[in-house]
Amino acid sequence: AVVSTQRYHHQAPAAPPAESEPEPNIEIPEGAVVLKMPQVYLGKFIMNMKDYQDKYGVAITTNSRDGGYLIIITGDRREEAGKEVELLWSEEPITSSDNITSGKHIIKVAPDRYEGVVCIPSEHSQILLDKRNTVETTHKVRILIKQLHDCGVYRAVIRANKKQTASDAADDLETIVLTAAKEADASAPAK
Repeated sequence: AVVSTQRYHHQAPAAPPAESEPEPNIEIPEGAVVLKMPQVYLGKFIMNMKDYQDKYGVAITTNSRDGGYLIIITGDRREEAGKEVELLWSEEPITSSDNITSGKHIIKVAPDRYEGVVCIPSEHSQILLDKRNTVETTHKVRILIKQLHDCGVYRAVIRANKKQTASDAADDLETIVLTAAKEADASAPAK
């Protein structure tokens, strides 16, 4: 009994570092497809990992590395599986609306979140504020509005779970605001 207790105590300190610190030399089977995935995609990847394994009959393992994850794929159809897994982060890069100061853009801000960004001239800000609820209700989205003093615009950021929803809501918001602005200009008394 003493021997097994000593063996247990001898092994116990080695276990925690293996879980918290990745091995510096990760063993990668010969011929395996190895991808480096940005950490922001981990949740979506984990949710879909079994689907990739079932669809292609491959084995997939992951390992934390340099702020991202190594994805190691083995099996006969590893190349096909690797191409599909890589689409998760290469098809549309994740970006931010922070630097957008003009026009209309549809951007991906997280694996499952898009934003429609519409910049409206400051003189139409009241119309934008008035029409915001209409677009939010119609498309079931949330619109955040920020004044960009240096650029003379208000930036409306439409948050949506689908790219098409973000796009439709952005088109709608832009059309409604600009149409109302033209009507207001047309009915304004001439100077």
